[in-house]
Amino acid sequence: MLSNEETNPDPRFDLVRYLFDQYEECRATAIATGVPADDADDVVMIAARNLIERKPSSGEIRNPAAYIQSVVHNAAIDWLRHNSQRLKRSITGADLEALLACKLPTPEEEALLEEKRSVVRECIDQLSEKCRNMLTWEYFEYLTMHEIAELLHLSDGTVRNKQHDCKMKLKELIS
Repeated sequence: MLSNEETNPDPRFDLVRYLFDQYEECRATAIATGVPADDADDVVMIAARNLIERKPSSGEIRNPAAYIQSVVHNAAIDWLRHNSQRLKRSITGADLEALLACKLPTPEEEALLEEKRSVVRECIDQLSEKCRNMLTWEYFEYLTMHEIAELLHLSDGTVRNKQHDCKMKLKELIS
């Protein structure tokens, strides 16, 4: 835990140091939010600047990693809003041709996919509540492993193991 009462009078610098200690995770958060990998470093730097410029909160930050990840996530969203027009303009003719060439499913293929989705939903409903929640959060609400760990008050490794177990249970039910 980081506290305002520690030896460093300004905890913002502790947070920035912590951000750079967790640089790859912060970069991954920016990419997961939708920032192109080439621009993820810029977003992490914006997050560091935001940590420095932000007025220190009173009291302590109970989970510095989660706090920093939320700052990076917000910086990524701001970056995406600001750069959306630039990203749209960067789509080349070849990109557009590739997108238009994507084969859409036929009505028969779509019906088969919907039938498979229905079977998977029924199997998920047979799982324990914890497994249902973990799989729903991961695959339908697109939460990261870290976010799921925070929701369940567990470590990332524990969540990874539990998710693996839940996927194996689901695979058994489907087969």
